[in-house]
Amino acid sequence: MVIVDRVTKVYPNGVEANVDVSLRICSGEIACVLGPNGAGKTTLIRQVMGILRPTRGSVRVFGLDPVVHQGVVKRRIAYVPQLPVYYPHETVVGISEFFAKLYGVPLGRVKEVLEALDLWGIRDRKGEGLSPGERKLLLLALALIKGGDLYVLDEPTAFMDVLKKRTSWEMLLGERREGKTMIVVSHDVEEVRRICDRIYIMFGGRLVASIASPSELSRGVEVR
Repeated sequence: MVIVDRVTKVYPNGVEANVDVSLRICSGEIACVLGPNGAGKTTLIRQVMGILRPTRGSVRVFGLDPVVHQGVVKRRIAYVPQLPVYYPHETVVGISEFFAKLYGVPLGRVKEVLEALDLWGIRDRKGEGLSPGERKLLLLALALIKGGDLYVLDEPTAFMDVLKKRTSWEMLLGERREGKTMIVVSHDVEEVRRICDRIYIMFGGRLVASIASPSELSRGVEVR
């Protein structure tokens, strides 16, 4: 579903955000990109989304160049951004129903997702009254309401407490059981162990390891 082939991104100031990164993500799997802040994870995601054009190398999503076919690719992707952006004057249920109508999703899906993520109890609260963790949870809810062939989740449980994280993980695992494909960017090792099928580790803009099983994180991996 996603092929990243020897991708390098050099910004105009000379900073190399990605260096010779290659990975493949298959249909129906949750692939995690793990690494510290500044590792190049978000830059990689922006290239997959078609927001950034690689300096060298190529990216294909659904067999398409995501820069050239950005509109087509974005319609098939459900995205959670890194920062907990929010809608200050909209209620949780109001913005959720807006997304459902925008993407032609039955309104019943709104209640289903908000209940599953423990947001139904605060459905009438406006965005300005949400905590950072609740704002991030709402962004995840909006992505799940929209749906798509590929979920691109950049730090999907950042700012959340442990209980909210576990609720989110269970929801994502449920989506995988329904055949959804996901890219999860994270620096949370526990999150990666719980939900991922394949793990790519980035450091300093480079892909330093590829792990076929989360259990290998416990044993240690060979960094290339």
